[in-house]
Amino acid sequence: MKKSPSVVLFVLWTFLLSYGLWAICILGQRLGLFPPGSMWFMPFYLLGGNVPPIVAFFILKRADPELTPKQFLKTAFAVKQKPVYYLLSVLTVALCFVVPAMIGGLDMATPPGLDASGGSGPIPPYLTLIAIPVFFFSGGSEELGWRGVLQPGLEKKMPFLPATCITAVVWTLWHLPLWFIEGTGQSEVDFVRFFITVVGFSFGLAAVRRVSGSVFLCVLIHCALNSLSGSWPVKDELPARALTALVYILFSLAVVFWHKRRGARIAEGS
Repeated sequence: MKKSPSVVLFVLWTFLLSYGLWAICILGQRLGLFPPGSMWFMPFYLLGGNVPPIVAFFILKRADPELTPKQFLKTAFAVKQKPVYYLLSVLTVALCFVVPAMIGGLDMATPPGLDASGGSGPIPPYLTLIAIPVFFFSGGSEELGWRGVLQPGLEKKMPFLPATCITAVVWTLWHLPLWFIEGTGQSEVDFVRFFITVVGFSFGLAAVRRVSGSVFLCVLIHCALNSLSGSWPVKDELPARALTALVYILFSLAVVFWHKRRGARIAEGS
C-alpha cells in the first residue's frame, strides 16, 4: 500500500550520510592523509554529493514497497515532456546568466582558453553544452531528492512559498561542510551570497517541478546551470546574486500563479 514519503527521514538520512562522507574529506585533509593538491578525497566527496538520490529511492520505496530501481530511474529520466515545459526550462537556465549580465555581473574579463599567465579562463560555450550530461554526478542527481521528495512532500503540508523557502534552507545547510574541504567550489565563495543564489535556484526549480511534474527537467536544469557556469561565470558579488534571486522568485511565483489559474479555467470548462 502506498503512503506519503517521509521528508523528515529523507532529510535526516541525507544529512547523516553526506556529512559523514564529507567529514572523512575534512579529517583526511587536516591529518595530512590527503595532501594539498591531492585528489584522493574525491571519491568521498562525490559519493557524499550523490547521497540525495540514493536516500530518495529508499524513502520512496519505503512508501511504495513495489517500487523498483528501474521504475525510479524511468520516472526520474522521463524525457518525454511538453515543448512548453522545455521552453520553461531553457528560460530558467537563461535567467541565471542574462540577469547578472545586464548589470555587469559576469566575469568575462579573461578570454576563453588560457590567459596570458597560463591560467584557465571561461570555457567556450560549445564545450560546456556538450559537457552538460557529465554534471549529473556533480549536482544534477541531487534533484531526485530535493525536487523529487523534499519539495513535493513539503507542498503536501504547506503552500508553495514556505515549502520552497524551507527547501532552500535545507539545501544550503546540506552544502555547509564543503566550505571546510579544500578544492571545492564552495570553499572559494561567500556563504551568504551562496545562500542567496540557492534561494533563487530553489524557486526556479520548484516552479518547473510544480507545473510540469517532472523531476527530469529539474535534473537537466541543474546540470546545465553547473556546466554553463564554466562559460559565463557569475561574479561572487552581492548585487548580481541578489538581483538574480529576486528575478527567479518573481518569475517562479508568476509561473505557478499562471499554472493555477489555467488549471482553474480548465476545470470550469469541463
